Amino acid sequence: MGANIIARFFLLCEDLCGCRVEAAHSKSIRCRILPDIKQEESMSKAQKIRALEAKVNVLETDARDMRRDAENMRRDAENMRRDRENMRRDAENMRRDARDMRRRIAFLETQ
Repeated sequence: MGANIIARFFLLCEDLCGCRVEAAHSKSIRCRILPDIKQEESMSKAQKIRALEAKVNVLETDARDMRRDAENMRRDAENMRRDRENMRRDAENMRRDARDMRRRIAFLETQ
């Protein structure tokens, strides 16, 4: 998994020149090669296809990660709602126990 994360940070640039650009995410990645050096016309059709396929793979991976993160967040929110309800119930039970103990104390004091 670690190698996959590192590989995702080195992506083909949007300019289809074939260079690899270090980036923290896949949005708006531009080439660092000077504009007069990179020429899309000099790339073969196969190179252009490989560059686009690499970008597609990165976007698909990012989409899967986002879907998984969204599902995890939904699950976490549900767990938090359940925990909050349990805590509310526990507080009610504690208040009831305290009231019962006060009654017992009052009963014992009158005897």
